[in-house]
Amino acid sequence: LEEKLFNDALGNYHLSSGGGVDILTESGCRLICSAIRQAHGNALRLSIEWAAIEPERGQFDRQSLQKYIKALQEIRRQGITPLITLHHFVEPLWFSQMGGFLDRNNIRYFVEYALLVYK
Repeated sequence: LEEKLFNDALGNYHLSSGGGVDILTESGCRLICSAIRQAHGNALRLSIEWAAIEPERGQFDRQSLQKYIKALQEIRRQGITPLITLHHFVEPLWFSQMGGFLDRNNIRYFVEYALLVYK
């Protein structure tokens, strides 16, 4: 793992792992949390991939959801505050094929997903 700590234009610190570390594994989570603490950080933004949680319309993958739950529990155990992103450029194929967010009627599908993740 090649870790790089850098500042953005606003003076915020960012950690780039160069890829290859899976936050959804216990060892990957611990490694990333350790690097955050070494950089004197206290928070981690984690994107939850909607396409993994709901690969087919109305069919929620409980196993994928459980991976995120375990990762979030470990992040908290490590003393890091998780910041959750519910949509980060990835949406299910079925949602895109229905017109995505361009069709107002589809917003309800995102709300259903968001409520499931919230609970």
